[in-house]
Parts: sequence; structure tokens; C-alpha cells
Amino acid sequence: MQYTAPIERRLVFQPSQQIMPLMHRKENIFSPLRISPSTQQHFSPSQPKFSKGNEQQQKRQNTNDPEKEKEIKILIQHNQKMKDQINQQAIDYENLKHSYDKMYQDQLRLINELEQISKVSEQQLKEIKIKQEVIKDLQHKLESQCHSQNKNQDETQLLRQQLQVKDQEIFKFKAILEEKHLENQEIRNTLNTINQKVQFMTQQKDQQYQIIDKFNKELQDEITHKTQQIHATSQNLSQSQQQVTQLKFEVDSLKAKLHSQQQLMPLQQLQQRYLMLCMENDRLHSVIQKEYELKKQMELQQVKQEQEIDQLKNELKKISEEFSHIQQGLIYEQKNMYLIENLKNQLNHYIDENARLNVIIRQQSRI
Repeated sequence: MQYTAPIERRLVFQPSQQIMPLMHRKENIFSPLRISPSTQQHFSPSQPKFSKGNEQQQKRQNTNDPEKEKEIKILIQHNQKMKDQINQQAIDYENLKHSYDKMYQDQLRLINELEQISKVSEQQLKEIKIKQEVIKDLQHKLESQCHSQNKNQDETQLLRQQLQVKDQEIFKFKAILEEKHLENQEIRNTLNTINQKVQFMTQQKDQQYQIIDKFNKELQDEITHKTQQIHATSQNLSQSQQQVTQLKFEVDSLKAKLHSQQQLMPLQQLQQRYLMLCMENDRLHSVIQKEYELKKQMELQQVKQEQEIDQLKNELKKISEEFSHIQQGLIYEQKNMYLIENLKNQLNHYIDENARLNVIIRQQSRI
């Protein structure tokens, strides 16, 4: 059944709140001064001219009235559509809220039913204990009557009637126990399905742990490999820097020798040597730049992998919380099963006591 919102929520705009168009008002504040015919005769001769201007202005307004009416009607229709949309949205929101409230009430009802079942089981257990005490009292009475010599047939018949009543109660308890047994079977079936789900979730959890361990191992191997590469690169950089300093020293020495040995070495050879040194310097600079970029990329990749590991850890944490919640539900169901088993054992004991009393009564009747 569809839920409808109250009237005060559905009607966002009341009819009394609608804006009255200007054409429906009693007065037009923009019209010129209107004078009744009874008062026109008291004005000066220039007054007819004024009244003629009034009439012309009113004729102009009458010609524009249909257009204004159309615009006003369009605005009213648009306003009505907007109000209908807002009212429909309010109704949809109330329906959605009602459905959520209904779901919440259903969950509360299920919880209350489970609590009621546990209370009923406890109450039945108390009743069985009371019946057991009554049977013990009857047993003591029968023993005292067996030892006594002046017993009477009426009392024996009364005891038989009481035992028949107890037998009827036993049949009732058997029927109740069968119902509880069926409920217990349903609970066991649900517990089996829950156990299957839990096993499936644990398998998924173990698989995810294995994937994470494998990923961590690969990441650690890659980090060690990259660290070795960085170490080798740093060694190469240090060697390259030493070579650069050595080459700079050689360039300085060559420049010093250039002034002193211009006659021994031609200028062209010195220029070639200088160009070779510059090219070597550029090459070393490019190598250093590439190694720096590689190191930066490795750092970014390591940060990204750490973020992925944190995300996987959070997912595992959520799965473990769900697993613990399911385990709590299983513990609660196991408690109910334990109470039902105790109830069944006590009822069997009650039946045995009743059978023993029947044997005693038969022996007594034979005597």
C-alpha cells in the first residue's frame, strides 16, 4: 500500500498564499485619478479635457489587458506545475521514509521474537521444575502409603486420576517439544548456511592474505633491486664526478700550458681537446639527470604501492569485523540450542519418573 504524506506536507503552497493578479484587484494603483460623474460638475471648464485623457489612457490599458492576461495565465500555470512537482517530491520522500521505517520495525520485530522464544523456553523450564517437584511429592506420598497398613482404594484411584492428568500433560509437553525440535532443525539449517558463508569468507580472506603476502614479497624484491640499482648509480655518479673534477683539472692545466707552450702545440689541437672535454661533461650531466629522474619515479611508485597496501588492509579489517559479527550471532543461536537440549533432557527425566510411578501404582494395586 502506497504511503501518502499528510496534507500539511503535501500542500506546499496554500490557495490563500497565491498572489492575486493586478487585473483582479479592486483598484489599479497605476491608473490616473478617477472622478465620479457627480463630482465632475464642480470642476473648472478644463476638467473635461482631463477626463478625456483619462478615457484614452483607459482604452490603452484595455487593449493591453489580453496580453497581460495571457502572460499572467502562463505564469500561474508554471507556478502550479512547480508546486505539483514539489508536492510530488515531498510525497516520494515520505514514501521512502515510510519504507525505511518499516524495514527498521521488521528488524526490531525479529529481535523481539527471538527474545520472546528464549523467555518462553526459560518459562517452560521453570514449569517443568515445578512439575518435577510435584511428582517428587507424590512419590513421597506413595512411599508413605506403601509403608502404611491402612491405605484406601479411593486414594489409589485419586492417584491414578492424577497420573492420567500428568500423562496428558506429558503428551502436551511432547507436542511442544516436537514443535521446538522443528524450530531447532530450522535453526540448525540456518546455522549450516551461516557456517558455509563463514567458511567461504574465511577462504576469501586467506586468499586475500596470500595475495597480499605475495604482493609484499614482490614489492620487497623490487625495492631491493631498485635500491641496488640506486646504489650502483650513486657509485657511478661519484666516479663520474671524480672524472669531471679530473677533467676540469686537466682543462685548467691545459689552459695554463697553452700560454707557455703555444709554439709546441697548435691552437687547433687545443680547441679539439676542449670540445671533447665539453662533450664528455654534457654526457655525464645527462647521465646524472636520467638517474635522478629514475630515482624520483621509483619513490612515486613506492608511495603508490604503500597506498594500495593500506587500502587492502582496510578491506581486510572490514571483513574481519563482519566475521566477528557473524560469530556473535552463532554464539547466540548456540545458547538457544543448549537451552532446548536441557529442556528435552528434563522432559525425558520427567517421563522416566512418571513410568516409575506407574510401576509402583501397579505393584500397589496388586498388593
